[in-house]
Amino acid sequence: AYLRYLNEEGDEEILPGLPFSNMELFFINFAQQFCEIRSTEENFDVYSPGRRRVNEVLKNYPAFSETFRCPNGKPMNAHKCDILWQ
Repeated sequence: AYLRYLNEEGDEEILPGLPFSNMELFFINFAQQFCEIRSTEENFDVYSPGRRRVNEVLKNYPAFSETFRCPNGKPMNAHKCDILWQ
């Protein structure tokens, strides 16, 4: 949705005083939604830990790898991924 917005409306102004681009802030915000402190009991939760949920999604998303310039084959750039939707 954010990429569609940028395509239709053009680039947004960068927030002053922050060392991140707007795309970097988009991904940082996505990841922050899954921040958590897990207890031992939660290790048996039906949901994967937030860290895994974020990393598995983002490492398979080419826009993330391009934004953060992750080299091919590194942990956060799967290099070869299946595209489930566009």
